[in-house]
Amino acid sequence: MSEHLEIERYLAGERAEADDRHLSECAACRDEIARMEAVLADFGASAREWGTRPVRHAGGRTAGVTGRWLMFAAAALLLAAIPVYYSYAQHQAAAQAKADTALLDAISADISRPAPEPLEPLIDLVSTQGENR
Repeated sequence: MSEHLEIERYLAGERAEADDRHLSECAACRDEIARMEAVLADFGASAREWGTRPVRHAGGRTAGVTGRWLMFAAAALLLAAIPVYYSYAQHQAAAQAKADTALLDAISADISRPAPEPLEPLIDLVSTQGENR
């Protein structure tokens, strides 16, 4: 098969019957999925281990990393992402508005013609013959 799976989409859970058929026939995609699943499993295990590891504070005392700090970090990341998303959405809306305006201009120019463009030479020919009479 010349087409391969979109591995990221498949690993995110977006699977279709065609994907399963492709995996049954394509060893390269099966190997890549197995490799990515192993990497993700290692990452998950590492994150869980890091979350339970004691942290040394000044003065030598230790404290476990709590869920509150992780939630605070996630909230801070989310708050930082909002302006980026808003800017992206504005940029997309401006690009769409520009494309819509260009389309409307093309339609306006097309419907304002007295005849369709392919017939213009014929109309010019008939007009010139009418003027010569």
